[in-house]
Amino acid sequence: MPPHKKLHTITQELLKVREWEQANLPLVRSALAYDLIILIAHHTAAGAPLSLKHLFILLNYSEAGVRKHLRYLISNEWISFEGVSNDKRIRVVIANPKLILSLKEYADMLSNVYSN
Repeated sequence: MPPHKKLHTITQELLKVREWEQANLPLVRSALAYDLIILIAHHTAAGAPLSLKHLFILLNYSEAGVRKHLRYLISNEWISFEGVSNDKRIRVVIANPKLILSLKEYADMLSNVYSN
């Protein structure tokens, strides 16, 4: 197979990945949104959800941009805030089941695409 045909096959699969992402994940065509949902889901799954302060520290984006995406994710029920039992002033960001399920499906789809 000539190199350009292999590249065509690979890019065709990558385009399918992007189409799936746009249809099923709250990415809003933004690297910030992608980093935000992965970070929130990771810490939720690890049982160590992040406070807003820690979230802002870990993400290398403007606070205004992060807040904008957080509002979008909350209003569309992808994430939520929960209080911490030992300190009512602190809220942590939790990935809702909707986001966790979509990311599991995403991982399965990526596994299928890249195992070929």
